[in-house]
Formats: sequence, structure tokens, C-alpha cells
Amino acid sequence: MIDKAWRRAGITAATSVFMLAGGVACAQEFSINQVLAPTYERGRNVSVLQRERPEYTAPGILAGGFTLRPRLEVGPGFDSNVYVTDSAEKSAAFLRLNPTIDVASNWSRHQLRLSTGARIKEMAKYSDESQRAWFVRSSGRLDIYGASYAGGAASVERLYQDRLTGDFPTTSARPIGYVQTQGSLQGVHAFDRVRVTAGVGVRKLGFSNTRTITGGTLDNSGRDNTATQVQARIDYAISPAIAVYISPSTTKTDYDNDTGVFAPTRDSKETKVMVGADFDLTALMRGEISVGYSNRDYRAAAFPVIKGPAVNATVEYFPTQLTTLTFQASRSVNDSIQSGAAGYFDTNGGVRIDHELRRNVILNGTMKFAELDFKGIDRKDNLFSLSSGVNYLMSPKLSWNGSITYQKRESSGSDARNNFKDLIAVVGIVFQR
Repeated sequence: MIDKAWRRAGITAATSVFMLAGGVACAQEFSINQVLAPTYERGRNVSVLQRERPEYTAPGILAGGFTLRPRLEVGPGFDSNVYVTDSAEKSAAFLRLNPTIDVASNWSRHQLRLSTGARIKEMAKYSDESQRAWFVRSSGRLDIYGASYAGGAASVERLYQDRLTGDFPTTSARPIGYVQTQGSLQGVHAFDRVRVTAGVGVRKLGFSNTRTITGGTLDNSGRDNTATQVQARIDYAISPAIAVYISPSTTKTDYDNDTGVFAPTRDSKETKVMVGADFDLTALMRGEISVGYSNRDYRAAAFPVIKGPAVNATVEYFPTQLTTLTFQASRSVNDSIQSGAAGYFDTNGGVRIDHELRRNVILNGTMKFAELDFKGIDRKDNLFSLSSGVNYLMSPKLSWNGSITYQKRESSGSDARNNFKDLIAVVGIVFQR
């Protein structure tokens, strides 16, 4: 019974690997967990978003042992504060265009998955705020024996750090593009009540230069870096529904250019140990909660060691079969490019509700908060966002969605950034095969 639970959880993690391989924000923290899915699912619960709806699911295109799933989302949007300023706010409409194609194997053993696409945002005014992101992702799993397997993932993505992030340079006149290249390998061996996982991951960030607000060139080469992480995890299953674990990791970050205006270097080594539990309780809840301690030591003596408690938690609660509540919280160390601050603690949390109003009408609402506590300077940011949305499934090949999001930042201290409020609304039509 325990082996079957390990097997189901392991397959969920491996098959979901590429779905977590990227994002649109520039998160400096690097973790193998960003490219390997949580393993708490054991098939006991089904969330609103996971529930199968075959009458509204695109069948895909069969091609031998693979299934191709092309998808196109297009729609308008509106931003009330394009430059996220606290005065003289500029509003503008924009167009989203998100084409993707996903290719997944249909094999009874092992798995291979490829995906490519784009995330295009064209502004009607203020064209310097337009974004043209793209990605190529791959993942695979090699089944060895029972619940033991080897897996890996690799991706190359063109992303943007937008003005909403806490570490955006105030002198930049536009969003900053960067290329993220990453890969990871992991091995999992399960026996009786024990599962052992070991993995290694590498991520490289390369930032583009941008125009400054005075018309010059902002050199971002000092932000280019390579992070390498080694992580292990040992799980012990108390029962088929609950397991406890310990997970140590070490991450080494090397910056490419640490001379001139980019000195002193922000090269660092972080050691983290987390202990926690993952669970999937029948008709009630599932999730993963861990606490631990993080210590990031910078090579330059000018920067203090950043250390303190670390938290990572995701819990799904099922009050009814038609409603899913998801709670999330985390605390981690991120690098900073602000003068005098090598890094900051990012403490954030949130709750999301998904409700199936009808079989083909799904409502959602999300509330998030975050505190960015910069070390070495007098600055603390508090961020808050509230959003709601709807997804209307019209047929297996057609659906539409809409959402509205309110967000604000309050920054305090002698080195504080500007405060802002912003409202973003989007509508999209999805075509898929």
C-alpha cells in the first residue's frame, strides 16, 4: 500500500516537471523545487481545476506514440498605471497573444514531454512597455523499477522583469528582458516506507541592456549569474496518507561581472535545511508544509551573512467537491542589485478559491501579500494584490476567460522606493485542438 502511494506521488512529480519550469517574474532565488513538482498527491482528492471534463477537453492530435496539443489565447487588456508611479499615472490598453504547442508521449512506461510557445504583450500606447517572451521546455522520466525512477528537465526562456518586482532598477525606462537557461536531474529510489531523492540543478540568467530614463544605456551585465544547487530529500511514510521528510540543500551563485560599478561581488553560497510533512487526507485536504533554516554567506566582506527561518507551505482544502481553497506561504532569501544590499528576505502568503458554478463555468478569487525586508539598507516593502476571474468552457475547442487584479506597494525607510496602486483587467479567447 505504501509502495503504491510512493509510485503515484512520484509519477505526479515527474510528469508535472515542465509545468513549473518558468514564470514571468524575475525571481532570483534558485531551487530545484521550481522545476520538480510537489509530491503530496496520492489520488485521494481532486481539485476543481484538476477535475476531468471530457466534454470540454480538447482531444489533441495523435501522432504515433505522441499527442500534440496546439493552443492559442488572444484578448485585450487594460492597465491603469503602466509605469507603476505614485503620481501622474499613465493608463493604456494592450493586446495579449499566447500561442503554445505541447507534445507528450503516450507510452505505458517512461515519459517525454516537449513544449514551446510565446507570451506577447503589445501596448496600444507606450510601446516601450511591450513584451515578447518565449519559451522552449522539455522533461522526461525513465522508469527503473517499482516506484524508483530517474527524471530530468531542461528549458530556455526569454522572460521580462517588470516594474512590479521589488528589485527593478529605478533608472530603467522599460521592462528588462533576460534569458533563463536551466536544467536539472534527479533520481528517486523508494523501498518499503522510505523514499530517497537526490538532484542537481543549474540555472543561468543573462540580462539585456536597456535604455535609461535619461536616454542613455543601462548596463545589466552585472546581473548575469549562474546558480548551481545540490539537494537531497528523505521521506518516511507514517501511513499511506502522511509522510515526514528532511531536505538539505546547498546553492552556489556566481556572478559573471563583479568589477567596476558592479563591485563588490554578490557571489554567495547558501545552505538550507528543511523538515516537513506532506499529506493527502481523504475528502478533506492535502498539501506540504516545511520549516527550516537558511544561511546565505556572501564572498564580499562588505555584505553581511543573511540567515534566518525558512518556510514553504501549500495546502489545499476541499469544503465541498465544487470548491477548492488553496493556502500558500513561504519565506526565502533573494539577491538584490540595490546599492548596499546584497539580498533581502521575501516573506509572502496568499489564499485562492476556485468554485465550479456550473460544469463549464469556473470562478476564482485570489488574495496575496508579501514583505520584502532588505538587509544592509533601510528599506522594507509591503505588497498586496486582490484578483477575481472566470473561465467559461464553451466546447472542447473553444473557451473564454476574464480577470481583474488590484495591486499596491507601500515602501518605507530612508531607502524606500515609490508607492503605487494599479488595476489590470484582461479578457481572453482560447482556441485549442
